[in-house]
Amino acid sequence: MKLQPSGVCQPNVTEYQCVCEDGFSWTYNNCKTYEACDDISWGSCGCISGIPSDGEMCVLESELHFIVFLSEIEMDVSSIAVIDEMRRYLQNVTFPLQLDELVGFLDVDITTVCNFNDSGYKCTCEDQYFWPCEKCREYESCYNLTNNTCRCINDIPSDRQFCQPVNDITNNTACAQPTVTPVLIEYLSEIQIDAENTTIIDQLMIYWMSFDFPYTISDSTNITETNLTTVCSLNQTQYQCKCEDLFVWPNDTCHSYQACEDIEGSCTCLNALPVNGQSCQLKEDIGMSMTIDQNFSTNLTDPNSNDYKYLSAQIEKAINTNYLKNLAGYSSGSAKVTGFRSGSVIADYTIKASSNNLDFRAAHESISDSLRAEGIILAEDAFALSEQKDFTKDELYPLQTIDLNCIQPDFAKGTIQWKVNNKDPALDKKRYVISNNNSTLTVKTISESDSGE
Repeated sequence: MKLQPSGVCQPNVTEYQCVCEDGFSWTYNNCKTYEACDDISWGSCGCISGIPSDGEMCVLESELHFIVFLSEIEMDVSSIAVIDEMRRYLQNVTFPLQLDELVGFLDVDITTVCNFNDSGYKCTCEDQYFWPCEKCREYESCYNLTNNTCRCINDIPSDRQFCQPVNDITNNTACAQPTVTPVLIEYLSEIQIDAENTTIIDQLMIYWMSFDFPYTISDSTNITETNLTTVCSLNQTQYQCKCEDLFVWPNDTCHSYQACEDIEGSCTCLNALPVNGQSCQLKEDIGMSMTIDQNFSTNLTDPNSNDYKYLSAQIEKAINTNYLKNLAGYSSGSAKVTGFRSGSVIADYTIKASSNNLDFRAAHESISDSLRAEGIILAEDAFALSEQKDFTKDELYPLQTIDLNCIQPDFAKGTIQWKVNNKDPALDKKRYVISNNNSTLTVKTISESDSGE
């Protein structure tokens, strides 16, 4: 056990003196009752002229009781120069500053200075002091909020509150800044390229198709897609401007600049170069089809039948849900079943899209899974782009041989497959020949029985 003396009492000529050891002091009551033999400072002393009758001893200085008061003083002055002078004076004072035996100033700070200008009052915090966020919002911060606090507001608070030390501001989260969601801004840019021959355009198409989109340029900028819409070339007498897949010239442009083909609402070729720099526009509707592995019913030819309504609703729901998730550029809710035809069951439908760079693979796999869950089974290679309506420009006569040509869109993936009555025509070599990388089907000795889609 270690004993630590708190004080020592010894007689002098006329009386006892009791002196406290370092770190110990007499309480103020003992200092006054037994007459302190040194200065009373901050309510205590180190020496008294007598032995306390109650046997009380020196106490640890850390156990002496102090009461700290925080006082705020508001001063009205006629000039800001008075505040500057007070600031300089306080910088030369050493704190704590004792006023008497019991009272002293631990510290004095200027927290807030409000001055009047042409637009009203501005109240500014001194160093290390801040306005809490609710005051910044209520009286409008002179500058931007920083960590939900500010240094200046545009009025004197009605509750006369002053700036506070940052550690005393406990309600920071009450005025937390709302989460700002970045705003996505899309720009559509059209670029005109002058090239000496069409091979440059072909090379450009190959280059573009090697990119994975969206293509990141910086942290805030992406190229979502690029499309080649229009190719204009000069023949012997005039320009001819042709649209790429899924793009068309609008009706009024077809009539204004002599179309190279029949106009059916729109056209894909002009015998002129539009003077206003206009280019081909994306088709409003894209025609598609899917083959369902079930027997065809004549009820599916009637849009008012229950079979038609049920099957079309299930297909449209599956298409819309899965194209939205997996097909960039698809216009929400645009899927529309336009009819059913035989060949098992073939459902024709249209969609709208803001792009011709459409990769259907993932979307079609998920559509097949969704419909299977509803008991609707799709055939293998069920989906087809059904935009092409004319496969030959030849006049058709019985018993002649014709070539049917399938033009594969640039975005289409995989090989071209021909079906005749849902069978592979290559199995009948006497009547059918497939050539040109599957793009041409030659039909020998055609007859009325070869009609169909």
